[in-house]
Amino acid sequence: MLCLNIRSLLPKIHHLRTYAAIHQPDVIFITETWCKNTIPDDLLDIPDYTLFRNDRDSKRGGGCAIFTRTTHSTNPLNDDHLNNIDSVWLVLHHRQSSTLLGCIYQPPTPTTDDINTLRNMFEYVSTLPEKYKIIHGDFNLPSIDWKYPIASPTIYLPLINSTVLSDWQQHITEPTRQQNTLDLIFTSGINYLEYAIGPPFPSCDHRIITAKITYPPQKTTQTATTPKYSAIDWNKFVNIVLSTDWSNVFLSKSITEATDAFQSTLHSVITTLLPPSNQRTSKQNIPRNISKKIRRLRKALHVNADLITVIQYNKTILDIQNPQIQNLHNEEKKH
Repeated sequence: MLCLNIRSLLPKIHHLRTYAAIHQPDVIFITETWCKNTIPDDLLDIPDYTLFRNDRDSKRGGGCAIFTRTTHSTNPLNDDHLNNIDSVWLVLHHRQSSTLLGCIYQPPTPTTDDINTLRNMFEYVSTLPEKYKIIHGDFNLPSIDWKYPIASPTIYLPLINSTVLSDWQQHITEPTRQQNTLDLIFTSGINYLEYAIGPPFPSCDHRIITAKITYPPQKTTQTATTPKYSAIDWNKFVNIVLSTDWSNVFLSKSITEATDAFQSTLHSVITTLLPPSNQRTSKQNIPRNISKKIRRLRKALHVNADLITVIQYNKTILDIQNPQIQNLHNEEKKH
């Protein structure tokens, strides 16, 4: 996808058409379109793309737009809760799920009320039913160091805390305009986002952002079972937690990394202490040596569980669910 603060779309639409024809991004996010409702859509048309726009008619500047390839199934999201911010929203439908796309422009020097509006927006959008969510925008928050956001001025801490608690991750940490990181990408439910900061777009002072997202793999069909948490030996759980080295959590400079490490460790401990009958993986051709390793580690867990055994067991289960590792095992079996 392409993310861009264009500072007047109409006089630069020919540049954008050329870029889209060459690179063919699935989604194009545009902030500061500077368009009015007197400008018809056909003047902003990009071949093979569908345009969604929201103009700021009250005064000069602002405005947001999203272009999606016509091969995608999309529909606009009109929600009164999102009308108090310069933005445009739509839903992109997949075969088995959907992604909410939002594009936002926050004018420079936001007030406390503006920050609260952004905070409320993130909290509200996190409750919407779409499984995956992507928000791009020019947020004009140069005082936030996104490599270490907790050290930001106090006025921004409610917003930062809210995005973390609402399960949002902000990915851009490099300058996008001069030495400031203004153009941001927030995601929720997305496994991984890889981005690159390019040169400024023609006649613009903001740099081009290109990004590629990786969705979580679709789970194989299997019989759903409800974990029997009541059957866990909670004394073992307490002993493992007390013996765990939590320095990677409490010494981390990133709230997101610390939260992920904390949740991952607790999840590993709980899932591996569940009774074996609930530890079902999807049916696969698991190599005999791996099956023996799983049985040995499972037995060790229910005799004398410790964190090292928990980690080994959890890694083994994850490895056999990884298609790349499974293919390596299959290749070894052929030879």
